[in-house]
Amino acid sequence: MVMVNVGLNRIRDLIANDISKVELGTDGTTPVESDTGLKSPVSETEKTPSVSTYDKLVAIRYILYSTEGNGNTYREMSVESTNGTSFDRTTFYDIVKDNTFEIHIRKRYFVRNG
Repeated sequence: MVMVNVGLNRIRDLIANDISKVELGTDGTTPVESDTGLKSPVSETEKTPSVSTYDKLVAIRYILYSTEGNGNTYREMSVESTNGTSFDRTTFYDIVKDNTFEIHIRKRYFVRNG
């Protein structure tokens, strides 16, 4: 069986339309499939991202401005659905946030035959 491009793009649209927020957190524990969200979320970072779609691709853009979320060391992020469940949890090297810079994150989900 092969899923055709129209079907793959329908799955893409379902995912894109269900993305409601991105949030950062301070826990750097390695993500596992059973994670249900961030380990240590920082509510001040919870924002609605910019979501775009392309052929079999969902593109997510998140910006934490210089006036937001200062005084924390960020180590994780999560993309969440409209019902509050996480699509994923990603960890990264420490970002010690202060008011001298913004954090820009871009993430992509590819939908393909596997």
